[in-house]
Order: sequence, then C-alpha cells, then structure tokens
Amino acid sequence: MSLHRCGKFPRPFRSNRRGLITANLVLAMLGALSAQWAEQSEESSGPGFPSGSYEGMLFQLMESHPSVAQYKMRQSAQEARATFKDFVYPDPEVKVTTGKSDQTQAGYPTTYQNKRSQSYEVQVTQPIPFPGKLTAEANVQEYRANEAKFMYELGLNRSIAKMLGLISSYHRSNSSLRLTQELAAAAGALEGIARARYGAGTGSLSDVSLARVQADTYREKVAMFKGDRDAALDQLRYFVENDDRLNEFLEESSFRKYLSNVADRNYTLDALPVVQRIKAMQDQSESADTLARLQYLPDMGVFASYGKEDMDLLYPVGSGKQTTYKFGVQLKIPLWSGLSNHKNVEAADKERKATSLQQLDVKNEIQARIASLSQKIEEGRNRLAIFQNRLVPNAWTARRSSVLAYQGGSADFTSVIQAWNAYYEVNIQKLALQEQLDQWIIERCEMTATFIRGNKQ
Repeated sequence: MSLHRCGKFPRPFRSNRRGLITANLVLAMLGALSAQWAEQSEESSGPGFPSGSYEGMLFQLMESHPSVAQYKMRQSAQEARATFKDFVYPDPEVKVTTGKSDQTQAGYPTTYQNKRSQSYEVQVTQPIPFPGKLTAEANVQEYRANEAKFMYELGLNRSIAKMLGLISSYHRSNSSLRLTQELAAAAGALEGIARARYGAGTGSLSDVSLARVQADTYREKVAMFKGDRDAALDQLRYFVENDDRLNEFLEESSFRKYLSNVADRNYTLDALPVVQRIKAMQDQSESADTLARLQYLPDMGVFASYGKEDMDLLYPVGSGKQTTYKFGVQLKIPLWSGLSNHKNVEAADKERKATSLQQLDVKNEIQARIASLSQKIEEGRNRLAIFQNRLVPNAWTARRSSVLAYQGGSADFTSVIQAWNAYYEVNIQKLALQEQLDQWIIERCEMTATFIRGNKQ
C-alpha cells in the first residue's frame, strides 16, 4: 500500500492550538465584558455604514430576515461542531474484574493442599489514535464551518438581489402607471378637441370615436400597471412588513443612488463567496483523503492495572496475600478494515479531484457570466442615453406638434394618434430598459458580492 500522501496533514498548527486552549479561554473571558459593551454601542447595521444609509438599512434588514438568519444559525452550529472537535480526545476505559477460586493440590503419598482465594483487578486504558487522525477529523469540521460561512454570504446576497429586483419592478410599474394615467387624462382633452371640430364641421365623428378608443386603451393599461405595481408591493412585504419602513426602501432617488454606487465596485475573483465555498469543500476533501489513508495505520493504547488476591489455606491452615501491578501498550491492527480501505482511499481521492475540477469550472463560469453582464450593462447605458437625450424629447415634440397641427386643420386625427402612440411606446420602452439595466446590475453585484461593503467601500 502507498502512504505517500499521509505526510500531508492539513493545518498542522492544531497541535499547538490544543495546547493553548486554556490560555485562549482565559483571554476570551477577560474580554467578554468589553466586547459586550462594544456590541451594545455598535449599530446593528454593521460597522462602517453612514448613519441612515441605504446600504446600512439593507444590511440591517437582511441580517435578521429568516431567509438569511437561517444560514447564520447553521454557520454557528457548524462552528460549535468544529470547536467540539478541537477539544475532543478518546475517553479512557476502566475495567474492573473480581473472582473466586478453589484449588486442591494432592501428591503421592502424603502431600496435600487445599486453597481458596478471592481477587479483584482494576485496569485503566487510554486509547491513542495514530498521529494525524484527530487533526484531519477536526480540519474537516472546521472547513465545513468555513463552507457554512460562505453559504451565509451567498444567502445574504441572494436575498438582497431578490428584494432589489422587486423594487426595480415596482418603480417600472409605478412610472408606467403614472405615464399612462397622464395620457389617459390628456386623451379626454383630445376627445374634447375632436368633438369641438366635429361640432364646427371641420372634423368627423370617427375622430371622436378614435379619441374615445385611445382613452379607453390607456385606461386598460392603467389597470394592468396598477396590478403589476400592487403585485410587486405584495412580494416586497415578504421582506418588509412595516409600510413606513418599506417606503424608505422604495424612495427612488435613494434606490438609484445606491445602485449607482454598487454598480462598478471592484472585486477579486478568488475572494468571491461562491469560489471560497468551493475552496472550503476542496479543503474538506483533502482532509478526508488524508484521513482515509491514515486508516491503514494502527491506533495505540496504554494501560495500567492494579490487582489484589487474598488466599486462605484450609489444609494446612494458613493465609496469604498477593498484589500485582501491570503496565503495557496495545495496538489496534487494521487487519480486516485494511483489506477494503483502498476503496475508501479511492473514493476520497476522486472526491478531491472532482472538487478541484468544480472550482475551476465555477471560476470559468463566473468570469464568463460577469463579462457578459458587463457588456450588457455598458450597452444598456448607451441605449438609455439615446432614449433620454433623443428619442423621448423628439417623441414629445412630435406629440405636441401633432395636436397643434390638428387644431389648425393642417393634419388629420390619425397622425395625432400615431404621434401619441409613438410617444407612449418610447417612454414605455425606456422604462422597460431601465428595469432591465437594473436587473443586470443587480445580478452582477450578486455574483461579485458587492452589495454590502461597509468600511471596505
């Protein structure tokens, strides 16, 4: 069998750490009171957040939300398991035996002896695992705690992304609703103009009907956008039940400013939670691989025993005592388990290699996805600038000019409807593009874990 990997014990500092446990506990107890006062004085929104900042409110909300708090709780549970493994050592074994015996010895022709005795023995055995096994087992638990930590960060970013996406959808629906309500009201005035021209004999009844149809079309879309807005609000109440607090997150200028701040934050690929989680899984598999190879090696045990025997001679009459002391070493030979342990080693080695490939795959996928999103964001910003600087102003001018031309008799009502529809569609497309741009930024920030920076900003 090959044990060429057994010398690779991850995290060898644990042997020193075990020796420093008592000192660390004392230091922790001495600092507990000061830490408690520090936690009470520190804002729950986390260090480094300006007072009342959108980012601070977002972190404070999400940290206590069940969708995120559950990951924090699991992280704490796994850290407790890791701490247990830091302390644990095989328990000593105590064995107590007692017994009686009757012994008769006879010899030819005259030798005869009859003896009765009572004895007891106490034996204490301390198992000693082969060096490195406890370290590997403890490392597996610690790396699982690290994985739980990064799962918490992933859950935090996922919940933030979901909430911000709903806020963006709310603003798109609300802005579309206001625009449609404005045009629905204006369409009523346009119907009045058509009626006046029809009454003066300069217009037709079809113009009045078209104006009425246009107004009703806007009213139908008002109902549609109102439903979309209310649906987004209902979903947002999953995160924020209090309406006053929800309105703080829905304040559009603060929301836009926050998205603008986080959109282009720097990040390091290897430091992303999704990559670090895979790295923790890889560390787990390496420790498991080391532990599997160590199963070929024997565990030890030391024992000590004390025994006493009281003897009574019935013939010839007499008594005696005997005291015994024993010390020794025992070995647990992995004979039968060693015959099949190669499968355990093979499985651990394949798991380690698979995790390494998974880490490479995740890195490549993230890089490709972030590059794609960055390209979409850049193109979206350029398109939005065209809408804001050219399409929307020109559509507004065309809408206004068509009404004046119709009132002056130089244009028919169909051209007015076309201009109004063009103005409406341009604005609706602009709002839809704004929402899509928000979603791209939110998705990239979720992947790069740049929603919350605090004092790292």
